[in-house]
Amino acid sequence: MKKTALYILIIISSLGCSHKGNTTKNITVQQTVIDTVPTTVKTNNTKIEGIYTAEPINDEIGNCNITVTITKKKQDYFFSLESDSKTINGKVTVTRNQETANTIIMFEGIPWSDYEGNLDSADSTDTKLEIPIGIDGLFKNDTITIQNSGNSMNSYTKFLECDYKYINLVRKRKG
Repeated sequence: MKKTALYILIIISSLGCSHKGNTTKNITVQQTVIDTVPTTVKTNNTKIEGIYTAEPINDEIGNCNITVTITKKKQDYFFSLESDSKTINGKVTVTRNQETANTIIMFEGIPWSDYEGNLDSADSTDTKLEIPIGIDGLFKNDTITIQNSGNSMNSYTKFLECDYKYINLVRKRKG
């Protein structure tokens, strides 16, 4: 955010520059540091315990056999994820976006299946990028929605064993 604000100031300042003959203008750019308030806060007030299974969205075709069980012990949430190829257990972090009031679920410790990053970037190289760890989803109305794959400009796949672009984990039984 701080870099973005600085770039915007530089661009705006440079737009004011003009060259007429041999006349030049000296422009002084003042750097302003903007402190931001986090847009999400950790919460334990949301009731997310239960058993969730993947269901297709809009009659999507493919295979996605994923089941997630979320439990709460004391003040912490934990998950057990089972698919055709793996079983992963870990911690769940629940945050609420203060601006949109959306509840975000983070399944900690799950490595993405594939990550190539921004393919349109001038910074892209032939080197393999580090695989991100942790998979997040939006929780709303007893459903956790995870964007499973990117596109031609930002290529990634979170669950290779799931053919869906968006995984809808629908709560079948509350904990």
